[in-house]
Amino acid sequence: MTPRSWPSCLVALALLLPGAGCGEAEEPAGAPADYAPLERQLACVEDHTRALLQGDRLRRADGYAYTVDLAQLLIFAARRADAATYDTLRQRLLATVYLSGDSDLKERGFVAWRHHKDLPLDATGTTEALRLAQGLWEGAGLGNAAADDDRSLALTIAAGYARHQGVDQGIWMIRNYYNLWSKAFATNSFLVDYDPDLLVALVARSGDTNLGQVADRSYDVVLRAVSPAGLIHAVIQPELATLTDRGLAFFSPNDVIKLANTCTVAERAVMEARGVAEGVLRFAVEHQANLREFYLGATGAAAPGAGPAGTAARACLARLAVRLASRAALDRLWPGFTAGAPDACSDDGRARLDPYLTSEVGLTLDAVHGFLR
Repeated sequence: MTPRSWPSCLVALALLLPGAGCGEAEEPAGAPADYAPLERQLACVEDHTRALLQGDRLRRADGYAYTVDLAQLLIFAARRADAATYDTLRQRLLATVYLSGDSDLKERGFVAWRHHKDLPLDATGTTEALRLAQGLWEGAGLGNAAADDDRSLALTIAAGYARHQGVDQGIWMIRNYYNLWSKAFATNSFLVDYDPDLLVALVARSGDTNLGQVADRSYDVVLRAVSPAGLIHAVIQPELATLTDRGLAFFSPNDVIKLANTCTVAERAVMEARGVAEGVLRFAVEHQANLREFYLGATGAAAPGAGPAGTAARACLARLAVRLASRAALDRLWPGFTAGAPDACSDDGRARLDPYLTSEVGLTLDAVHGFLR
């Protein structure tokens, strides 16, 4: 995989430009959704993010600060050109969850999945590494004094992420985590552990052929994980291949697939798995009147007892419509997102916006704002 082989529209996608897509956006089918409150809500989420930092409210109820929460807020701050918020988050993440490799060189560039002020780090996180690498890579675009350092750090983290790859039972995968106590990798992988579009962005600028190979293999994993209903299975467990056929190494427990996770995978594999992403978006639009949190992978029926899709799922689906440049899908999905998302401009809404939801809502508002501009 080399930058020379990519069409310019795909390079734009790889570089994560807001609203970037191949082809022109579709015309909406019928009346467009109401986007009038978008800019006000976006400003309120920016203010709320600063309040979370100033009040040191970045830890969850269990006392841990989760890297995915802070890293996605880092991406949001970079995209909003909020240098002060970006620098605060950057310093905290690098001081708490980034492993420099000083005590163990093979751990250089690894990223812990969470941090507790009174407990040692326990394991790395691959999704978390991807988000932190993305935040640093995009934050370098702010042009601050640490821009070169941030690009270098992003590539070091990506290299650490790539060292989580392995082959088991003939199946390539990114192993879910590295246990910092036992010094052993996990034997399974989650599909949310993949972000080949981000890796392509890094390769486009760095020319790192190893990352290019990881990106290619990651697209292949996504394509192999598609369920009969067009959703994306949750887990790769190669050990199951010794008991069953290799195809069943890609599965979801009890065939239950979380819509938010399926969307997360699809959103980050648009370049070479566009058909899969379009299928997920089409599924969501077809079910948007009664969108559920969980579905059965074989049939696409709502899983027994599944509640309504939450804010994170609806936020991701709106971003997926942007990534695929589908104004028609966005118009269909937007009312459901705005109806369920906490109002960042009200006291009650802010109370319900924990760091993770703040990042999900903020990134969605920013993506849609860029798309409609």
